[in-house]
Amino acid sequence: MTLGELKSSLVSVTGLTDNTLLLNLINLAAQEVWASSDFQGQLRVQAFTVGDQNQVTLPYYVQYVRGIRYLDGSIVNLTPVTSMFSDDEWIQSQLTWRFLKYTPLAVAITNVTNLTVSLKTAQSEAVDIYLSGITDVASSASETLTIPPGETSVSSKYAYEDLTGFGKSIITSADVELRSKDGTVLSILPNNCLEVKYPLIQVADPYYGRALQSRMVLVLYKPTLGRLNSDGDFLEDNLATVVLWKASELYKLMTKDGLEQAGVFAQKAMGLYQIFGKDATRGQMLKLNSVRSPFTTSAGFRGL
Repeated sequence: MTLGELKSSLVSVTGLTDNTLLLNLINLAAQEVWASSDFQGQLRVQAFTVGDQNQVTLPYYVQYVRGIRYLDGSIVNLTPVTSMFSDDEWIQSQLTWRFLKYTPLAVAITNVTNLTVSLKTAQSEAVDIYLSGITDVASSASETLTIPPGETSVSSKYAYEDLTGFGKSIITSADVELRSKDGTVLSILPNNCLEVKYPLIQVADPYYGRALQSRMVLVLYKPTLGRLNSDGDFLEDNLATVVLWKASELYKLMTKDGLEQAGVFAQKAMGLYQIFGKDATRGQMLKLNSVRSPFTTSAGFRGL
């Protein structure tokens, strides 16, 4: 379903005609539903190399990690980062992974540097770029850079040791690159996102010094859902149907005396969500004729 079709359906249900409010409601609802569960066909698998300190900075298009395996078939189970300080689980288990943080950097800054922000193609309107982080003179600093219409790059006035935020003011027609002064690409901000977040994870390695191939892990993940902005943007039909009723619920919660109708819309959204979601199979025994995957054991899903 296209965004244009979804907006038309939302107008029919709510009577709302303000395009900006329609977009905001749809995007809020889409992110809420996207974070809630996984519908069929939404998950992806990709191999990544484990780097220094057994850490992996996953690409910006990875939003949620659902499972990890070594290439030799060993399942890597999720453990909270706090277990390292509260019990022996992190030390005793040789096959664990933990989420550390989201970072705006795909590559860490190694030396204090001014940053250059570049659009791959010039835009017809000004684009504000937002940077925040640790500089050579401040523990916390932020600045707004403006790329004028027809131009493609701008440089920061601060020299950064680390970055905590990287975003832009509008949806653009091209990705935005962030480079250090030596030309290293530190981050890529997708054109359809207003900010970028790279998941940083750590994987326990029971056999230090493995061959490079065995130092790779298969990651089962849910891709990042970018902001819906153009009428030609697509949402998978099942997801769009749930988003329609969730957006209707959000709108009715904003209106006077709309609480009862919002509750009806919420029940409708939840009913569809339960039909389309995978909650019924997650964590349970799979049927014998189920299609198996490298993330599946006879006990069902692991690490989800």
